[in-house]
Amino acid sequence: GVSITDNGRNILDVNTALESILGLSRSDLLNGKHGNRKYPRSNGTEMQAEEFPSVRALKEKGSIQSSEMGIIKEDGSIVWTDVSAIALPFSDGQVVITTKDITESKKAEEKLQTLANAVESSDDAILTRSLDGIITSWNRGAEQIYGYFAEEILGKNISILEPENLKGEIKQFDERIKQGERIRHHETLRLKKDSTIIDISITLSPVFDASGKLVAISTVSRDITERKRAEEALIRSENKFRTLAENSPDLIARFDRQTIHLYANHAYLELYGHSQEEIIGKTNSELGMDPEKVKFWEKHYKDIFTTGKPETMEFQYTSPQGKEYYFNTRIVPEFVDGKVSSVLAISRDITERKMAEEAMEKMEKIRIKEIHHRIKNNLQVISSLLSLEAERFSDTKMLEAFRESQNRVTSMALIHEELYKGAEIDTLDFAAYLRKLTADLFGSYNIRKDNISVRLDLEQVYLEMDIAIPLGIIVNELVSNALKHAFPAGRGGEIHINLCKTGTFASRYDISCPNPYYTEKNNFNYILTVADNGKGIPEEIDFQNADSLGLQLVNILVEQIDGCIGLKRNHGTELSIWFSDTET
Repeated sequence: GVSITDNGRNILDVNTALESILGLSRSDLLNGKHGNRKYPRSNGTEMQAEEFPSVRALKEKGSIQSSEMGIIKEDGSIVWTDVSAIALPFSDGQVVITTKDITESKKAEEKLQTLANAVESSDDAILTRSLDGIITSWNRGAEQIYGYFAEEILGKNISILEPENLKGEIKQFDERIKQGERIRHHETLRLKKDSTIIDISITLSPVFDASGKLVAISTVSRDITERKRAEEALIRSENKFRTLAENSPDLIARFDRQTIHLYANHAYLELYGHSQEEIIGKTNSELGMDPEKVKFWEKHYKDIFTTGKPETMEFQYTSPQGKEYYFNTRIVPEFVDGKVSSVLAISRDITERKMAEEAMEKMEKIRIKEIHHRIKNNLQVISSLLSLEAERFSDTKMLEAFRESQNRVTSMALIHEELYKGAEIDTLDFAAYLRKLTADLFGSYNIRKDNISVRLDLEQVYLEMDIAIPLGIIVNELVSNALKHAFPAGRGGEIHINLCKTGTFASRYDISCPNPYYTEKNNFNYILTVADNGKGIPEEIDFQNADSLGLQLVNILVEQIDGCIGLKRNHGTELSIWFSDTET
Protein backbone atom coordinates (compact mmCIF):
# COMPACT_ATOMS: atom_id res chain seq x y z
CA GLY A 1 0.00 0.00 0.00
CA VAL A 2 1.21 3.54 -0.82
CA SER A 3 0.35 6.85 0.80
CA ILE A 4 1.61 10.46 0.67
CA THR A 5 1.68 12.62 3.78
CA ASP A 6 2.51 16.25 4.48
CA ASN A 7 4.79 17.56 7.21
CA GLY A 8 1.89 17.34 9.70
CA ARG A 9 1.45 13.57 9.02
CA ASN A 10 -1.84 14.23 7.27
CA ILE A 11 -2.57 11.82 4.43
CA LEU A 12 -2.82 13.58 1.11
CA ASP A 13 -3.35 10.52 -1.06
CA VAL A 14 -3.69 6.75 -0.65
CA ASN A 15 -4.13 3.73 -2.89
CA THR A 16 -6.67 0.91 -2.50
CA ALA A 17 -4.03 -1.57 -1.32
CA LEU A 18 -3.43 0.51 1.82
CA GLU A 19 -7.17 0.80 2.39
CA SER A 20 -7.32 -3.02 2.47
CA ILE A 21 -4.32 -3.31 4.80
CA LEU A 22 -5.64 -0.76 7.32
CA GLY A 23 -9.31 -1.70 6.99
CA LEU A 24 -10.29 1.94 6.39
CA SER A 25 -11.80 3.68 3.41
CA ARG A 26 -10.02 6.39 1.39
CA SER A 27 -12.24 9.12 2.88
CA ASP A 28 -11.59 7.82 6.44
CA LEU A 29 -7.85 7.97 5.82
CA LEU A 30 -7.96 11.44 4.22
CA ASN A 31 -10.03 12.67 7.16
CA GLY A 32 -7.42 11.40 9.63
CA LYS A 33 -9.48 8.60 11.24
CA HIS A 34 -6.35 6.49 11.49
CA GLY A 35 -4.67 8.99 13.79
CA ASN A 36 -5.89 7.46 17.07
CA ARG A 37 -4.51 4.02 16.35
CA LYS A 38 -1.65 2.44 18.27
CA TYR A 39 1.48 1.02 16.71
CA PRO A 40 3.23 -1.74 18.71
CA ARG A 41 6.80 -2.92 18.28
CA SER A 42 7.72 -6.63 17.97
CA ASN A 43 8.44 -6.75 21.71
CA GLY A 44 4.92 -5.50 22.53
CA THR A 45 5.81 -1.92 23.56
CA GLU A 46 4.14 1.00 21.85
CA MET A 47 6.04 2.87 19.15
CA GLN A 48 6.16 6.64 19.65
CA ALA A 49 5.39 9.15 16.87
CA GLU A 50 9.00 10.29 16.53
CA GLU A 51 9.96 6.71 15.73
CA PHE A 52 7.62 6.42 12.75
CA PRO A 53 9.53 5.91 9.46
CA SER A 54 7.74 8.91 7.88
CA VAL A 55 8.79 11.24 10.72
CA ARG A 56 12.35 9.95 10.68
CA ALA A 57 12.60 10.29 6.85
CA LEU A 58 11.34 13.85 7.02
CA LYS A 59 13.71 14.68 9.82
CA GLU A 60 16.69 13.19 8.01
CA LYS A 61 15.50 14.49 4.61
CA GLY A 62 16.17 11.10 3.17
CA SER A 63 14.74 7.57 3.23
CA ILE A 64 14.07 4.88 5.85
CA GLN A 65 14.04 1.31 4.61
CA SER A 66 12.18 -1.73 6.02
CA SER A 67 11.07 -0.73 9.46
CA GLU A 68 8.80 -3.33 11.12
CA MET A 69 5.80 -2.02 12.98
CA GLY A 70 2.38 -3.23 14.01
CA ILE A 71 -0.93 -1.51 13.50
CA ILE A 72 -3.86 -2.22 15.84
CA LYS A 73 -7.11 -2.25 13.88
CA GLU A 74 -10.51 -1.26 15.23
CA ASP A 75 -11.44 -4.89 15.99
CA GLY A 76 -8.31 -5.23 18.14
CA SER A 77 -6.37 -7.42 15.67
CA ILE A 78 -2.79 -6.53 14.77
CA VAL A 79 -1.52 -6.12 11.25
CA TRP A 80 2.21 -6.48 11.04
CA THR A 81 3.81 -4.34 8.34
CA ASP A 82 7.14 -3.60 6.74
CA VAL A 83 7.25 0.19 6.22
CA SER A 84 9.63 2.28 4.09
CA ALA A 85 9.50 6.07 3.76
CA ILE A 86 11.19 8.66 1.53
CA ALA A 87 11.06 12.44 1.92
CA LEU A 88 10.35 14.12 -1.41
CA PRO A 89 12.85 16.88 -2.16
CA PHE A 90 11.54 20.34 -3.04
CA SER A 91 8.04 19.33 -1.81
CA ASP A 92 7.69 21.28 1.38
CA GLY A 93 7.63 18.19 3.70
CA GLN A 94 5.82 15.58 1.68
CA VAL A 95 6.71 11.92 2.34
CA VAL A 96 5.93 8.84 0.26
CA ILE A 97 5.23 5.82 2.50
CA THR A 98 5.24 2.23 1.25
CA THR A 99 3.48 -0.30 3.55
CA LYS A 100 3.72 -4.07 3.04
CA ASP A 101 1.50 -6.52 4.99
CA ILE A 102 3.84 -9.13 6.54
CA THR A 103 1.32 -10.58 9.08
CA GLU A 104 1.35 -14.11 7.64
CA SER A 105 5.15 -14.24 7.33
CA LYS A 106 5.37 -12.88 10.88
CA LYS A 107 3.13 -15.73 12.15
CA ALA A 108 5.22 -18.24 10.20
CA GLU A 109 8.38 -16.82 11.78
CA GLU A 110 6.81 -17.12 15.23
CA LYS A 111 5.85 -20.73 14.58
CA LEU A 112 9.35 -21.46 13.37
CA GLN A 113 10.80 -19.77 16.45
CA THR A 114 8.47 -21.76 18.70
CA LEU A 115 9.54 -24.96 16.98
CA ALA A 116 13.19 -23.96 17.24
CA ASN A 117 12.75 -23.24 20.97
CA ALA A 118 11.04 -26.61 21.46
CA VAL A 119 13.85 -28.38 19.63
CA GLU A 120 16.49 -26.54 21.63
CA SER A 121 14.84 -27.17 25.00
CA SER A 122 13.92 -30.82 24.35
CA ASP A 123 15.57 -33.50 26.50
CA ASP A 124 15.72 -35.68 23.39
CA ALA A 125 18.70 -35.41 21.06
CA ILE A 126 17.46 -33.73 17.87
CA LEU A 127 19.96 -33.39 15.04
CA THR A 128 20.05 -33.03 11.28
CA ARG A 129 22.62 -34.44 8.91
CA SER A 130 23.24 -34.17 5.18
CA LEU A 131 22.75 -37.16 2.92
CA ASP A 132 26.47 -37.92 3.13
CA GLY A 133 26.26 -38.06 6.97
CA ILE A 134 27.62 -34.64 7.94
CA ILE A 135 25.97 -33.23 11.09
CA THR A 136 24.44 -29.82 10.36
CA SER A 137 22.35 -29.13 13.49
CA TRP A 138 22.71 -30.24 17.11
CA ASN A 139 20.42 -29.24 19.98
CA ARG A 140 21.05 -28.98 23.71
CA GLY A 141 19.45 -32.39 24.33
CA ALA A 142 22.04 -33.95 22.02
CA GLU A 143 24.79 -32.27 24.05
CA GLN A 144 23.40 -33.79 27.25
CA ILE A 145 22.92 -37.30 25.83
CA TYR A 146 26.12 -37.66 23.77
CA GLY A 147 28.45 -35.31 25.67
CA TYR A 148 29.52 -33.26 22.60
CA PHE A 149 28.98 -29.50 22.45
CA ALA A 150 27.57 -28.19 19.15
CA GLU A 151 30.85 -26.52 18.18
CA GLU A 152 32.64 -29.85 18.66
CA ILE A 153 30.35 -31.99 16.55
CA LEU A 154 28.97 -29.78 13.77
CA GLY A 155 30.63 -30.68 10.47
CA LYS A 156 31.61 -34.16 11.74
CA ASN A 157 30.26 -37.40 10.30
CA ILE A 158 27.42 -39.06 12.17
CA SER A 159 29.38 -42.33 12.27
CA ILE A 160 31.35 -40.88 15.19
CA LEU A 161 28.40 -41.95 17.35
CA GLU A 162 28.40 -45.61 16.22
CA PRO A 163 29.92 -48.28 18.50
CA GLU A 164 32.51 -50.49 16.85
CA ASN A 165 30.19 -53.49 16.65
CA LEU A 166 27.47 -51.45 14.89
CA LYS A 167 29.57 -49.67 12.26
CA GLY A 168 27.54 -49.22 9.07
CA GLU A 169 24.13 -49.32 10.79
CA ILE A 170 23.48 -45.60 10.18
CA LYS A 171 24.22 -45.97 6.44
CA GLN A 172 21.72 -48.82 6.28
CA PHE A 173 19.13 -46.60 7.95
CA ASP A 174 19.89 -43.78 5.48
CA GLU A 175 19.33 -46.10 2.53
CA ARG A 176 15.96 -47.10 3.91
CA ILE A 177 15.01 -43.43 4.36
CA LYS A 178 16.05 -42.73 0.74
CA GLN A 179 13.75 -45.56 -0.31
CA GLY A 180 10.83 -43.78 1.36
CA GLU A 181 10.74 -45.74 4.61
CA ARG A 182 10.21 -44.25 8.06
CA ILE A 183 12.12 -45.57 11.06
CA ARG A 184 10.31 -45.02 14.35
CA HIS A 185 11.36 -45.86 17.90
CA HIS A 186 14.09 -48.25 16.86
CA GLU A 187 16.13 -49.35 19.88
CA THR A 188 19.89 -49.57 19.38
CA LEU A 189 23.23 -48.56 20.93
CA ARG A 190 25.28 -45.40 20.52
CA LEU A 191 28.68 -44.17 21.66
CA LYS A 192 29.13 -41.10 23.87
CA LYS A 193 32.09 -38.76 23.84
CA ASP A 194 33.52 -40.47 26.94
CA SER A 195 33.29 -43.87 25.14
CA THR A 196 30.29 -44.96 27.23
CA ILE A 197 27.81 -47.06 25.27
CA ILE A 198 24.18 -46.11 25.90
CA ASP A 199 20.78 -47.52 24.92
CA ILE A 200 18.74 -45.19 22.73
CA SER A 201 15.45 -45.17 20.86
CA ILE A 202 15.74 -43.36 17.51
CA THR A 203 13.24 -41.98 15.01
CA LEU A 204 14.51 -40.96 11.53
CA SER A 205 12.59 -38.62 9.23
CA PRO A 206 13.38 -37.25 5.74
CA VAL A 207 13.88 -33.49 5.22
CA PHE A 208 12.71 -32.08 1.85
CA ASP A 209 13.39 -28.72 0.22
CA ALA A 210 10.74 -26.48 -1.34
CA SER A 211 10.76 -28.53 -4.54
CA GLY A 212 10.18 -31.80 -2.64
CA LYS A 213 13.73 -33.05 -3.03
CA LEU A 214 15.29 -35.05 -0.17
CA VAL A 215 18.13 -32.91 1.15
CA ALA A 216 18.78 -34.14 4.72
CA ILE A 217 17.75 -36.62 7.43
CA SER A 218 16.44 -35.62 10.86
CA THR A 219 17.13 -37.86 13.87
CA VAL A 220 15.38 -37.80 17.24
CA SER A 221 17.16 -39.92 19.86
CA ARG A 222 15.98 -40.70 23.39
CA ASP A 223 18.26 -42.11 26.07
CA ILE A 224 16.55 -45.28 27.36
CA THR A 225 19.52 -46.64 29.29
CA GLU A 226 17.82 -46.40 32.68
CA ARG A 227 14.61 -47.88 31.33
CA LYS A 228 16.52 -50.80 29.79
CA ARG A 229 18.35 -51.40 33.04
CA ALA A 230 15.05 -51.34 34.91
CA GLU A 231 13.55 -53.78 32.40
CA GLU A 232 16.52 -56.10 32.70
CA ALA A 233 16.37 -55.88 36.49
CA LEU A 234 12.64 -56.64 36.31
CA ILE A 235 13.28 -59.63 34.07
CA ARG A 236 15.98 -60.91 36.44
CA SER A 237 13.63 -60.32 39.38
CA GLU A 238 10.75 -62.07 37.61
CA ASN A 239 12.99 -65.00 36.70
CA LYS A 240 14.21 -65.21 40.28
CA PHE A 241 10.62 -65.00 41.52
CA ARG A 242 9.52 -67.79 39.19
CA THR A 243 12.46 -69.97 40.20
CA LEU A 244 11.64 -69.51 43.87
CA ALA A 245 7.88 -69.79 43.33
CA GLU A 246 8.06 -72.94 41.23
CA ASN A 247 10.24 -74.65 43.82
CA SER A 248 8.31 -73.41 46.83
CA PRO A 249 6.02 -75.75 48.78
CA ASP A 250 3.72 -72.74 49.38
CA LEU A 251 0.77 -72.10 47.08
CA ILE A 252 1.47 -68.91 45.09
CA ALA A 253 -0.94 -67.23 42.68
CA ARG A 254 -1.26 -63.77 41.13
CA PHE A 255 -4.61 -62.10 40.32
CA ASP A 256 -5.56 -58.93 38.44
CA ARG A 257 -8.33 -56.46 39.34
CA GLN A 258 -10.97 -58.78 37.83
CA THR A 259 -9.61 -61.63 40.04
CA ILE A 260 -8.35 -63.40 36.92
CA HIS A 261 -5.39 -65.77 37.42
CA LEU A 262 -2.21 -64.26 35.98
CA TYR A 263 0.13 -66.86 37.45
CA ALA A 264 -0.02 -70.01 39.56
CA ASN A 265 2.95 -72.07 40.77
CA HIS A 266 3.32 -75.85 40.70
CA ALA A 267 2.09 -76.37 44.29
CA TYR A 268 -1.07 -74.33 43.59
CA LEU A 269 -1.83 -76.25 40.40
CA GLU A 270 -1.21 -79.59 42.05
CA LEU A 271 -3.55 -78.92 44.99
CA TYR A 272 -6.44 -77.63 42.86
CA GLY A 273 -5.88 -80.18 40.08
CA HIS A 274 -5.45 -77.76 37.17
CA SER A 275 -2.81 -77.14 34.51
CA GLN A 276 -1.36 -73.74 33.63
CA GLU A 277 -3.40 -73.69 30.43
CA GLU A 278 -6.63 -74.37 32.33
CA ILE A 279 -6.13 -71.79 35.06
CA ILE A 280 -4.42 -68.76 33.49
CA GLY A 281 -6.92 -66.16 32.31
CA LYS A 282 -9.78 -67.53 34.40
CA THR A 283 -11.45 -66.53 37.67
CA ASN A 284 -12.14 -68.83 40.60
CA SER A 285 -15.80 -68.81 39.64
CA GLU A 286 -15.01 -69.98 36.11
CA LEU A 287 -12.91 -72.78 37.61
CA GLY A 288 -15.91 -74.07 39.56
CA MET A 289 -15.13 -72.79 43.06
CA ASP A 290 -17.99 -72.77 45.58
CA PRO A 291 -19.88 -69.44 45.21
CA GLU A 292 -19.55 -68.61 48.92
CA LYS A 293 -15.80 -69.07 48.77
CA VAL A 294 -15.66 -66.99 45.58
CA LYS A 295 -17.38 -64.13 47.48
CA PHE A 296 -14.98 -64.59 50.39
CA TRP A 297 -11.86 -64.25 48.24
CA GLU A 298 -13.22 -61.51 45.98
CA LYS A 299 -14.07 -59.38 49.04
CA HIS A 300 -10.49 -59.64 50.34
CA TYR A 301 -8.98 -58.95 46.91
CA LYS A 302 -11.26 -55.90 46.46
CA ASP A 303 -10.28 -54.56 49.88
CA ILE A 304 -6.57 -54.82 49.01
CA PHE A 305 -7.02 -53.17 45.61
CA THR A 306 -8.84 -50.34 47.42
CA THR A 307 -6.59 -49.87 50.46
CA GLY A 308 -3.25 -51.05 49.11
CA LYS A 309 -2.64 -52.85 52.40
CA PRO A 310 -1.77 -56.57 52.75
CA GLU A 311 -3.99 -59.01 54.62
CA THR A 312 -3.38 -62.29 56.43
CA MET A 313 -5.99 -64.98 57.10
CA GLU A 314 -6.46 -68.68 57.70
CA PHE A 315 -8.80 -70.86 55.68
CA GLN A 316 -9.80 -74.50 55.40
CA TYR A 317 -9.89 -76.45 52.13
CA THR A 318 -11.28 -79.91 51.44
CA SER A 319 -9.79 -81.62 48.41
CA PRO A 320 -11.93 -83.58 45.90
CA GLN A 321 -10.56 -86.71 47.62
CA GLY A 322 -12.00 -85.52 50.94
CA LYS A 323 -8.70 -84.59 52.60
CA GLU A 324 -8.83 -81.50 54.79
CA TYR A 325 -6.14 -78.84 54.63
CA TYR A 326 -5.53 -75.69 56.67
CA PHE A 327 -3.68 -72.75 55.11
CA ASN A 328 -2.29 -69.46 56.36
CA THR A 329 -2.60 -66.99 53.48
CA ARG A 330 -0.84 -63.67 53.03
CA ILE A 331 -2.24 -61.46 50.23
CA VAL A 332 0.03 -58.59 49.22
CA PRO A 333 -0.58 -55.77 46.69
CA GLU A 334 1.73 -55.27 43.70
CA PHE A 335 2.12 -51.68 42.53
CA VAL A 336 2.72 -50.17 39.08
CA ASP A 337 3.10 -46.37 38.89
CA GLY A 338 1.80 -46.02 42.43
CA LYS A 339 -1.41 -48.01 41.82
CA VAL A 340 -2.25 -51.58 42.79
CA SER A 341 -2.16 -53.52 39.52
CA SER A 342 -2.34 -57.07 40.91
CA VAL A 343 -2.28 -59.06 44.14
CA LEU A 344 -0.08 -61.99 45.10
CA ALA A 345 -1.63 -64.68 47.32
CA ILE A 346 0.85 -66.89 49.21
CA SER A 347 -0.69 -69.79 51.13
CA ARG A 348 1.31 -71.97 53.52
CA ASP A 349 0.05 -75.42 54.49
CA ILE A 350 -0.39 -75.37 58.27
CA THR A 351 -2.39 -78.61 58.47
CA GLU A 352 0.20 -80.39 60.62
CA ARG A 353 0.51 -77.37 62.90
CA LYS A 354 -3.27 -77.14 63.32
CA MET A 355 -3.47 -80.87 64.07
CA ALA A 356 -0.67 -80.48 66.62
CA GLU A 357 -2.49 -77.51 68.18
CA GLU A 358 -5.72 -79.49 68.39
CA ALA A 359 -3.85 -82.42 69.94
CA MET A 360 -2.21 -80.07 72.43
CA GLU A 361 -5.59 -78.56 73.25
CA LYS A 362 -7.06 -82.01 73.89
CA MET A 363 -4.08 -82.93 76.05
CA GLU A 364 -4.48 -79.68 77.97
CA LYS A 365 -8.16 -80.44 78.58
CA ILE A 366 -7.27 -83.93 79.81
CA ARG A 367 -4.55 -82.48 82.05
CA ILE A 368 -6.88 -79.88 83.56
CA LYS A 369 -9.65 -82.45 84.06
CA GLU A 370 -7.13 -84.67 85.84
CA ILE A 371 -6.22 -81.73 88.07
CA HIS A 372 -9.92 -81.20 88.91
CA HIS A 373 -10.21 -84.90 89.63
CA ARG A 374 -7.24 -84.85 91.99
CA ILE A 375 -8.45 -81.69 93.74
CA LYS A 376 -11.86 -83.29 94.21
CA ASN A 377 -10.22 -86.42 95.65
CA ASN A 378 -8.03 -84.36 97.97
CA LEU A 379 -11.06 -82.36 99.17
CA GLN A 380 -12.92 -85.61 99.81
CA VAL A 381 -9.94 -86.83 101.83
CA ILE A 382 -10.09 -83.59 103.86
CA SER A 383 -13.83 -84.14 104.40
CA SER A 384 -13.18 -87.69 105.56
CA LEU A 385 -10.44 -86.51 107.94
CA LEU A 386 -12.86 -83.94 109.40
CA SER A 387 -15.43 -86.70 109.87
CA LEU A 388 -12.90 -88.93 111.63
CA GLU A 389 -11.74 -86.06 113.82
CA ALA A 390 -15.36 -85.24 114.75
CA GLU A 391 -15.80 -88.75 116.17
CA ARG A 392 -13.41 -87.83 119.00
CA PHE A 393 -15.81 -85.20 120.32
CA SER A 394 -19.23 -85.41 121.93
CA ASP A 395 -19.88 -81.70 122.31
CA THR A 396 -22.82 -80.70 120.09
CA LYS A 397 -21.36 -77.31 119.10
CA MET A 398 -18.02 -78.90 118.22
CA LEU A 399 -19.73 -81.56 116.09
CA GLU A 400 -21.80 -78.89 114.35
CA ALA A 401 -18.65 -76.93 113.55
CA PHE A 402 -17.06 -80.05 112.02
CA ARG A 403 -20.18 -80.71 109.95
CA GLU A 404 -20.27 -77.14 108.66
CA SER A 405 -16.61 -77.39 107.67
CA GLN A 406 -17.30 -80.70 105.91
CA ASN A 407 -20.19 -79.15 103.97
CA ARG A 408 -18.01 -76.24 102.85
CA VAL A 409 -15.33 -78.62 101.64
CA THR A 410 -17.97 -80.75 99.91
CA SER A 411 -19.41 -77.71 98.12
CA MET A 412 -15.96 -77.05 96.62
CA ALA A 413 -15.35 -80.72 95.84
CA LEU A 414 -18.63 -80.90 93.92
CA ILE A 415 -17.51 -78.07 91.60
CA HIS A 416 -14.28 -79.88 90.73
CA GLU A 417 -16.27 -83.08 90.20
CA GLU A 418 -18.62 -81.28 87.78
CA LEU A 419 -15.67 -79.77 85.89
CA TYR A 420 -14.01 -83.19 85.70
CA LYS A 421 -17.12 -84.88 84.32
CA GLY A 422 -18.39 -82.05 82.09
CA ALA A 423 -17.47 -81.21 78.48
CA GLU A 424 -15.88 -77.88 79.44
CA ILE A 425 -12.74 -77.45 81.51
CA ASP A 426 -13.26 -73.95 82.91
CA THR A 427 -17.04 -73.43 83.10
CA LEU A 428 -19.78 -75.57 84.60
CA ASP A 429 -23.55 -75.85 84.53
CA PHE A 430 -24.25 -74.12 87.82
CA ALA A 431 -27.92 -75.21 87.90
CA ALA A 432 -26.94 -78.89 87.78
CA TYR A 433 -24.35 -78.23 90.48
CA LEU A 434 -26.95 -76.61 92.77
CA ARG A 435 -29.22 -79.66 92.47
CA LYS A 436 -26.42 -81.94 93.70
CA LEU A 437 -25.31 -79.50 96.40
CA THR A 438 -28.81 -79.16 97.95
CA ALA A 439 -29.32 -82.91 97.83
CA ASP A 440 -26.04 -83.45 99.70
CA LEU A 441 -26.94 -80.79 102.28
CA PHE A 442 -30.34 -82.32 102.97
CA GLY A 443 -28.59 -85.69 103.35
CA SER A 444 -26.00 -84.18 105.68
CA TYR A 445 -28.67 -82.81 108.03
CA ASN A 446 -30.87 -85.93 107.76
CA ILE A 447 -33.87 -83.82 106.75
CA ARG A 448 -37.08 -85.64 105.87
CA LYS A 449 -38.47 -84.40 102.59
CA ASP A 450 -42.04 -84.55 103.83
CA ASN A 451 -41.08 -82.14 106.64
CA ILE A 452 -38.89 -79.55 104.92
CA SER A 453 -38.91 -79.40 101.13
CA VAL A 454 -36.75 -77.59 98.60
CA ARG A 455 -38.02 -75.92 95.44
CA LEU A 456 -35.49 -75.18 92.71
CA ASP A 457 -36.20 -72.69 89.90
CA LEU A 458 -32.95 -72.75 88.00
CA GLU A 459 -32.06 -71.42 84.56
CA GLN A 460 -29.20 -73.18 82.81
CA VAL A 461 -26.30 -70.85 83.57
CA TYR A 462 -22.64 -71.61 82.90
CA LEU A 463 -20.16 -69.98 85.26
CA GLU A 464 -16.40 -69.90 85.49
CA MET A 465 -14.68 -71.51 88.45
CA ASP A 466 -13.67 -68.16 89.99
CA ILE A 467 -17.37 -67.31 90.35
CA ALA A 468 -18.76 -70.81 90.89
CA ILE A 469 -16.64 -71.75 93.95
CA PRO A 470 -17.47 -68.70 96.13
CA LEU A 471 -21.10 -68.80 94.94
CA GLY A 472 -21.30 -72.51 95.87
CA ILE A 473 -20.01 -71.77 99.37
CA ILE A 474 -22.56 -68.93 99.68
CA VAL A 475 -25.43 -71.30 98.81
CA ASN A 476 -24.02 -73.88 101.20
CA GLU A 477 -23.99 -71.33 104.05
CA LEU A 478 -27.47 -69.96 103.34
CA VAL A 479 -29.13 -73.37 102.93
CA SER A 480 -27.30 -74.76 105.99
CA ASN A 481 -28.39 -71.71 107.99
CA ALA A 482 -32.01 -72.22 106.94
CA LEU A 483 -31.92 -75.94 107.80
CA LYS A 484 -30.46 -75.22 111.25
CA HIS A 485 -32.42 -72.13 112.32
CA ALA A 486 -35.48 -71.40 110.12
CA PHE A 487 -37.65 -74.32 111.21
CA PRO A 488 -37.30 -74.95 114.99
CA ALA A 489 -38.93 -77.80 116.98
CA GLY A 490 -39.81 -79.92 113.94
CA ARG A 491 -41.63 -77.13 112.16
CA GLY A 492 -42.12 -77.82 108.45
CA GLY A 493 -41.54 -75.45 105.58
CA GLU A 494 -39.93 -74.81 102.22
CA ILE A 495 -36.58 -73.57 101.01
CA HIS A 496 -36.77 -71.91 97.60
CA ILE A 497 -33.67 -71.37 95.43
CA ASN A 498 -33.98 -69.27 92.26
CA LEU A 499 -31.18 -68.75 89.73
CA CYS A 500 -31.79 -66.72 86.58
CA LYS A 501 -30.61 -63.88 84.43
CA THR A 502 -31.46 -60.42 85.70
CA GLY A 503 -33.80 -59.72 82.76
CA THR A 504 -35.79 -62.88 83.43
CA PHE A 505 -36.02 -62.12 87.14
CA ALA A 506 -37.12 -58.52 86.60
CA SER A 507 -39.81 -59.50 84.10
CA ARG A 508 -41.02 -62.31 86.35
CA TYR A 509 -41.09 -60.42 89.64
CA ASP A 510 -41.14 -56.79 88.42
CA ILE A 511 -38.29 -55.73 90.69
CA SER A 512 -34.78 -54.43 90.16
CA CYS A 513 -31.48 -54.82 91.97
CA PRO A 514 -31.79 -53.92 95.66
CA ASN A 515 -28.90 -51.49 95.26
CA PRO A 516 -29.28 -49.39 92.07
CA TYR A 517 -25.76 -47.98 92.52
CA TYR A 518 -24.24 -51.42 92.01
CA THR A 519 -26.51 -52.25 89.06
CA GLU A 520 -25.38 -49.11 87.26
CA LYS A 521 -21.75 -49.65 88.20
CA ASN A 522 -21.29 -53.35 87.48
CA ASN A 523 -24.09 -54.17 85.04
CA PHE A 524 -25.01 -57.41 86.80
CA ASN A 525 -26.24 -60.27 84.63
CA TYR A 526 -27.51 -62.84 87.13
CA ILE A 527 -29.41 -63.07 90.41
CA LEU A 528 -29.37 -65.95 92.90
CA THR A 529 -32.11 -65.99 95.56
CA VAL A 530 -32.22 -68.30 98.58
CA ALA A 531 -35.49 -67.93 100.53
CA ASP A 532 -37.39 -69.82 103.21
CA ASN A 533 -40.76 -69.41 104.87
CA GLY A 534 -39.40 -70.09 108.32
CA LYS A 535 -39.24 -67.83 111.35
CA GLY A 536 -36.90 -65.32 109.69
CA ILE A 537 -33.85 -63.45 110.88
CA PRO A 538 -34.63 -61.25 113.89
CA GLU A 539 -34.89 -57.52 113.19
CA GLU A 540 -32.11 -56.69 115.65
CA ILE A 541 -29.54 -58.73 113.68
CA ASP A 542 -27.61 -56.79 111.03
CA PHE A 543 -26.90 -59.58 108.57
CA GLN A 544 -23.98 -57.67 107.01
CA ASN A 545 -22.25 -57.26 110.39
CA ALA A 546 -23.33 -60.48 112.15
CA ASP A 547 -21.23 -62.52 114.59
CA SER A 548 -22.10 -65.71 112.72
CA LEU A 549 -19.15 -67.19 110.78
CA GLY A 550 -21.55 -68.33 108.06
CA LEU A 551 -22.99 -64.87 107.41
CA GLN A 552 -19.54 -63.32 107.61
CA LEU A 553 -18.39 -65.78 104.93
CA VAL A 554 -21.42 -64.90 102.76
CA ASN A 555 -20.66 -61.16 102.88
CA ILE A 556 -16.94 -61.67 102.23
CA LEU A 557 -17.59 -63.95 99.24
CA VAL A 558 -20.22 -61.62 97.72
CA GLU A 559 -17.66 -58.83 97.86
CA GLN A 560 -15.05 -61.18 96.35
CA ILE A 561 -17.19 -61.76 93.24
CA ASP A 562 -18.00 -58.01 92.97
CA GLY A 563 -21.66 -58.66 93.65
CA CYS A 564 -24.24 -57.14 95.95
CA ILE A 565 -26.65 -58.73 98.44
CA GLY A 566 -30.11 -57.77 99.63
CA LEU A 567 -32.32 -59.10 102.48
CA LYS A 568 -36.11 -59.28 102.83
CA ARG A 569 -37.52 -60.35 106.24
CA ASN A 570 -41.26 -60.62 105.45
CA HIS A 571 -42.76 -64.13 105.54
CA GLY A 572 -39.44 -65.70 106.42
CA THR A 573 -36.05 -64.84 104.99
CA GLU A 574 -35.11 -63.99 101.39
CA LEU A 575 -31.47 -63.25 100.48
CA SER A 576 -30.69 -62.17 96.89
CA ILE A 577 -27.20 -62.01 95.42
CA TRP A 578 -26.67 -60.01 92.22
CA PHE A 579 -23.52 -60.85 90.23
CA SER A 580 -21.93 -61.11 86.81
CA ASP A 581 -19.80 -63.80 85.23
CA THR A 582 -16.13 -62.81 84.87
CA GLU A 583 -16.36 -63.03 81.06
CA THR A 584 -19.10 -60.38 80.96
